Amino acid sequence: MKTIVQNSRKLFVYLFFISTYFVSSTASSSLYENLAPKKVTFGSSAMTYVDVGEGTPIIFIHGWSSHKGYWKEQIKVFSDSNRVIAYDWRGMGGSNGGEEPYEFSELIEDLRFFIDSLNLKQKPILVGHSLGGLQVMHFASMYPDVPAAIISVDAPGRDSLITGRMMYWAMSATYALTSFLSDYSANLLQVPFNRFFFYSSKFIENNESFINAWEEQFKSNSVDSLINSFRAMTFRTRTEKTVYGVPALFVMGSEDRFISQDQTEDYGSLFPGSQLKIISGAGHMSSEEQPDYFNQLLESFIEVALPNRVTNKLVRVTDVGEE
Repeated sequence: MKTIVQNSRKLFVYLFFISTYFVSSTASSSLYENLAPKKVTFGSSAMTYVDVGEGTPIIFIHGWSSHKGYWKEQIKVFSDSNRVIAYDWRGMGGSNGGEEPYEFSELIEDLRFFIDSLNLKQKPILVGHSLGGLQVMHFASMYPDVPAAIISVDAPGRDSLITGRMMYWAMSATYALTSFLSDYSANLLQVPFNRFFFYSSKFIENNESFINAWEEQFKSNSVDSLINSFRAMTFRTRTEKTVYGVPALFVMGSEDRFISQDQTEDYGSLFPGSQLKIISGAGHMSSEEQPDYFNQLLESFIEVALPNRVTNKLVRVTDVGEE
C-alpha cells in the first residue's frame, strides 16, 4: 500500500510539471495571437499594430506580401525585456492604403508618422525584413537622428533594380491575364514562384504545414496591394548617402535566391562599421527559417550597439492621435 501511495505521489508530481510546462509553452507560443491589435489613423489610411512589453523599443517591419505576424517568434522572445512593436504597413495585413499606386518614399513617411504616434521616450531599434529592410535603411538615411540602430534582414540591394523591374512587369502581366479571377485564385498562380524565391529547399521539405499556412496567408492578399507595393520597391530612388552614427546589422540567408551577398555588402558600405551575418542554410526568409539563431544575432548586436540604454533618448517631433 505504501508503495502505491509513493508511486501515486510521484505520478502526480510528474503530471504537475508536465502540465505546467505545457501551459507555459502554449501561452508563450500563442503570445502574438493573444495580443489585441491597435490602430492608428492618418488621413484615409489606417495602420494596425501590436505593442507589448516595456523597455527599449524595437519596431519590427515585415516584408512584401507578409504582415506583423511574421515576427511572432521575436515578439515572444524580446517582449520580456523590451517594448516590442510590429505593424502592418500600407496595404498589408490589417492596414489599408495600398489600393492605389504610391511611391516608396511614402512608406518611409508612413514609418515616420507611426514612430511619432507611439510617443516613444527612447530611440527605437528598427528591424526590417526584405522590403521592410529597405525601409529601415532608407529611413535611417533620411532621419539618422531617430533610430538607435537598424537591422536589415534579406533586403534587396541597390544593384537589383533592373531585375526587380523585370519581375514586376512579369507579375503585372500575369495578374492582368487573370483579372477575371478572384484575388485568392490569382494569387494561387504566384505561389510556386514565390515558394522558390522565398524559402530554402530543405525548409520546404521539412515544414509542410508551415508552408501550407504561409501559402494561405499569401493568397489572402489584395492583388492591387501586392502589385503597388512591389512597384514601389522596384521603382524606388536608390540611396547613395553614407549614414554615420547609426549602428547597423545586415543579415541574410546563405541560400537566398532573391538577393546576393554582394548586394547586401553594397548596402552595408553605406553604414560605416556595420556588421554582416550569414545564416547558413536559410533562404530569403532567414529570420523565419531559423528564428532561434536569428534572435541570438539580434540580441548580441543590441548588447554591443546600445551598451547604455538609459542615455538613449528620442526627441519627439510631432503630435498625432491614436484611435
